[in-house]
Amino acid sequence: MRRKDFDCKDSKLIVEFLNQIEFGTLVIPDSIPYAVPLSFCYEDSKIYLHGAKAGRKYALLK
Repeated sequence: MRRKDFDCKDSKLIVEFLNQIEFGTLVIPDSIPYAVPLSFCYEDSKIYLHGAKAGRKYALLK
């Protein structure tokens, strides 16, 4: 990382942040970058994404 002021190695701070926010933007590399807003939850050290089991996002994640 080039900017040390953005470096965050404090896992407690990261977990706190993930527990406070309800949505984010998922960016997936493809022939052109694909970015999609989505709802998610963080529980038991896992991130669960909300969405249908069809469509471009699902196909790219698969």
